[in-house]
Amino acid sequence: MAEETSLETKLAELAKHVQDQARFTRAITVVCTAAVMGVLFWMIVQVFTLMPDMVIAKYMAALPQIVVQWHFTETASSKSTKTPAAAPAKAK
Repeated sequence: MAEETSLETKLAELAKHVQDQARFTRAITVVCTAAVMGVLFWMIVQVFTLMPDMVIAKYMAALPQIVVQWHFTETASSKSTKTPAAAPAKAK
């Protein structure tokens, strides 16, 4: 009978130890998950905060090329509207 009590006591201690370790593991998992979510949220906020400035800076650096293409497009479209359309060939 003493062996059963001793065995039950050891099993109870082991079960308590397993529960304590599981509780600790869950707490660490929750803390790490919250930290990762916080870092991801901060990164997304930074991207949306800095993105417009970066886009504007990129296009301001390429502005001379954009102006050249704009003028080329305007001259090409004005030439196509000024030239009369060719008369369609008559079928026999």
